[in-house]
Amino acid sequence: MKLRKRIIASLVTGCVAFGSVQAAMPLTGSAITLYYDSKDVVWHYDETLFYGLGETEPNPNFIKALQNATGVKDYTEITFGDLEKVTALNLSGLGLEYVPKVIGYMPRLKTLNLSRNKLRNDSVSDLNLDNCVFLTSVDLSYNFLTSVPAWFSALNIKTKNISNNLINMTNQRSIKVNPEVYYFGIGDSLSDSELNAFKDKILSTVALNDESLLPEYFFDPLLPTYNIPESEKDNPAYLKNEHIEIDLDVSSFIKDGYVAKSGSTKGTVSLFVPGSLNNPNIRYEFTVYFLDGSDPTTVKVRLQALIAECEQLTADTYTAPTWTVFSNQLKTAKTILEYSQNDNDMLQNSYDSLVEARKQLVAGVNTGTKKVLTDLISIAKNYKEGDYTDESWKKLSYAVSLLTDAKDDTSVSLEEAHAAIKAFQEAQNCLVPSKEVVPAVITKSEFEGVFGEDINITRKGATRDGYKYSWSFNGTGVTIPADFNPVVYYSSKVEEQIRFEVGTASDYQLISFAETKAFPGTGELTLDVSKVYTDGVYRLYKWNTTTKKSDFIREVTVADGIVTTSFSEGGDYFISSVLQNFQMISSNFKINNDKLAITAGFKKKYTVADFRKNIENGEAINITNADGTKVSETQYIATGMKASAPNSDVSYTLVVMGDADGDGNCTALDAVYILKAYIEEITLEGYAQKAASDVTGDGWVRVDDALEILKYIIGM
Repeated sequence: MKLRKRIIASLVTGCVAFGSVQAAMPLTGSAITLYYDSKDVVWHYDETLFYGLGETEPNPNFIKALQNATGVKDYTEITFGDLEKVTALNLSGLGLEYVPKVIGYMPRLKTLNLSRNKLRNDSVSDLNLDNCVFLTSVDLSYNFLTSVPAWFSALNIKTKNISNNLINMTNQRSIKVNPEVYYFGIGDSLSDSELNAFKDKILSTVALNDESLLPEYFFDPLLPTYNIPESEKDNPAYLKNEHIEIDLDVSSFIKDGYVAKSGSTKGTVSLFVPGSLNNPNIRYEFTVYFLDGSDPTTVKVRLQALIAECEQLTADTYTAPTWTVFSNQLKTAKTILEYSQNDNDMLQNSYDSLVEARKQLVAGVNTGTKKVLTDLISIAKNYKEGDYTDESWKKLSYAVSLLTDAKDDTSVSLEEAHAAIKAFQEAQNCLVPSKEVVPAVITKSEFEGVFGEDINITRKGATRDGYKYSWSFNGTGVTIPADFNPVVYYSSKVEEQIRFEVGTASDYQLISFAETKAFPGTGELTLDVSKVYTDGVYRLYKWNTTTKKSDFIREVTVADGIVTTSFSEGGDYFISSVLQNFQMISSNFKINNDKLAITAGFKKKYTVADFRKNIENGEAINITNADGTKVSETQYIATGMKASAPNSDVSYTLVVMGDADGDGNCTALDAVYILKAYIEEITLEGYAQKAASDVTGDGWVRVDDALEILKYIIGM
């Protein structure tokens, strides 16, 4: 459809023609009005409507919220008509610094939630909601506004929330530093560079009174503000911190770079925001004391001040274990301070211990952060698993589990909570829309139509990750005709249990079905498993819900990433390269599971290849010499060799009856070896050597065992 851009000069702004095909929307909030057709695609019309101020591409978090609100998966196909249908837009907690102008093209919008973002005055000052004539609620709480935007004040709506910003009014947040008091002693070095480093140290503690951090456009604590290295003077990155400053004059206390006078002075940390010089919420005062160390009251004064600072801290701000240690140390310090016979050593020890305890405090999940965690968990509930690929959904599910742990576990640190929040945001950004192709149900009548005939019924589909599969049911394999849902999943509700069983072999491919019971017959399923396998022979297992273990079904062959195999019932299956629940089973060898030994009979010789043939699934067993070196398939097995099951750290020791010295042969040397053991000239080591020497099987190693070997050698 050819777009019509008809711009006219109008005296009236904010008009909306709901009853017609065309709608008039303001382009800039001025007298110029843009006319568009409801069927016009917004992206083709003006892609900058999706951008925030200064952005060169749309914010992915905003785009996902817009897709959810319009129900259109490809945002570049959203029409103005789609925007006109939006009644609620939730942009909370998306980390937005700017608000795209496209919001102004939602005339039926009732609720707009912009809370918990990084919005500031210059990023929302031009927001135009004149055409949102049905608007009843706007939430700007928990942002970084320092004054009330004019358009927000002018809104005549039922619900307006602008709390917990940085505005000079009630119910707002404010900046703070911790601690509020700093000490220097007379004679301490405080050169210009040291003073700059001290200022940066103070700035590194700047946070809001709800323990949340300032966004980087105000202040990046990782970049020094004052003590900038000479090599970085021209680095534009350091300009970020020009929006924060410290006003501190210590010149009257310093002489030649050293503290020379006792006393105290006040300093102020403040954010630089034009027009907000008198806003107390963006300013914070601290005190610097210069103490005379020869004064016996100095330590007591410092301890009193430290206790006063520590009493302002609250338990809900720190992890429970570190708070317990700190609170006990604080009680001890107060007791020592109030003790009438305390001395300088007691006071100093108490001061040092309390300083160390405070230093060891780990920031916990405070009330503000817990609210963010709770809100993000609620946001996560709006996502639907079926809308996204398995891989990206797993990441989101894991991130939500981190959020839940951070919210509920009192030992979780604030840093860990922030990491959980970032993990959730990253998982949001990495969500990939489902590529699922759902095949049509094979009906009962279709099965009845081919029943007993050499005719095939086929269906094709694709998993949420886009891997293709196809079914083929031959009429000769149909048993009980019934409706059949052919949807295949590469996921399972018991994946954690399967993963635990698979262990170190992480190369498994899950397969489950929408149809959970017996199929109408045996169907041949062709699957794309190229994500895990390319070529080779592997094993198909089914998870047994009763035993909580997998049952081996059959071997399957993968060629060019494709496998074809048959199924006759639902359940949870997986393909693996290793044997699961492997057991040493043999009809020719004696298996002792208690001693972890496999015994070959007297007068018999087996090569390694022969040994494998006499153990079920022996081709998968790992066999080594006693010293752990690799064996060849043609060498004879010997006492002391090790045989281990696949995917297991448990190994069995081989016992060859008569091979006492472990060289793989039964000779006169073995008879001599046994006789030496009998007269205690040597000691038989371990179960395997003792068992190999007990040729008669009477439980003792004696002369008659050596005689049996000698008889065998001479052919008796």
